[in-house]
Amino acid sequence: MKSKDSENEDEEPVSWPPLDALSDTPKVFVDPLEVARQVRNDLLRDQSWLTPAEVISRLNVAICDADPVEYLSHLKQEKRLLGVIFRNQHLYPAFQFQTDGSIHPSMPEVLAFTPLTRLGWQTVFWFFQPTGYLRGAQPAQRLAIDPQSVVCAAQRDFDPSCSDW
Repeated sequence: MKSKDSENEDEEPVSWPPLDALSDTPKVFVDPLEVARQVRNDLLRDQSWLTPAEVISRLNVAICDADPVEYLSHLKQEKRLLGVIFRNQHLYPAFQFQTDGSIHPSMPEVLAFTPLTRLGWQTVFWFFQPTGYLRGAQPAQRLAIDPQSVVCAAQRDFDPSCSDW
C-alpha cells in the first residue's frame, strides 16, 4: 500500500504560500528613518516634555550667571538626566522627575548603561518601548513603581557582557 506522500512522488512539492502568488505581491520599502521620525513625533505629541526653564524650576536650582541649557547639558553628560534635542530645542521627558521635582534617584543607574548620543533619542525610544524584561511594560511606566527592574532591564539591553544571546 502506497502512502499518501509516495503517490505524488513525481509532482513538485507544494509550498505555502504558493510561489507564484508571491510574485504578484507588491514590494514595500519601509524607510527606517521615516519610522523613527514618526515614533519621535508620536512621543512628542503623546508624552509630557519640559523645557530647560521648567526643569530648573522643578530642580529648585539657583543658577546665577550660568546658562540653564549648559547646566542641564552637563547633567546629561554625567548621565544624571535624560534629554533630547528637537529642532534646536532642548526637551526633557517628565517621567524622570519625582513629585517633589527632583530627578528620580535611579535615573543615573539606568542611564549608566545607555549610550550617550548627541540628540538623546535612542535612549528615549528605549524608555517608551515595551520590553519583555518588564513583562511588556515600558521602562518609563515602571521607573516610579519598580526602579530596580528598570535598571536591570537597561543592563540587559545595553550591556554586551549581560547578553542573553
